[in-house]
Amino acid sequence: MHQHGGVVFIHVLEGEIESQVEPNPPKIYHAGDFFHEPPMQVHRTFRNLSKTAPAEFLNFSNIATQNTGTPPLHIHRSYRNLSGTNPAELLVFEVREKGQPLAVAPK
Repeated sequence: MHQHGGVVFIHVLEGEIESQVEPNPPKIYHAGDFFHEPPMQVHRTFRNLSKTAPAEFLNFSNIATQNTGTPPLHIHRSYRNLSGTNPAELLVFEVREKGQPLAVAPK
């Protein structure tokens, strides 16, 4: 589970992804689908439905600052490849204030 301080936009390029953001039930998104997550919603599930084929998506996030002026932090418990035969690739592009850390350990 995790939360984002700002809105997140996802465009599915390939495969099928299951996502659940509270209070909504899980939903399956297919290649070509687009969805978003509102700020500070609890994100319970985000996974590739295939155990053999890759899922690819573009993630655009607005998590730079909240009203407090401090960078919002969120915890990702794991990113893992569920395929035993195909490699996984994760490309992250972040825009943040100069000098801010890329990531910090949870307390």
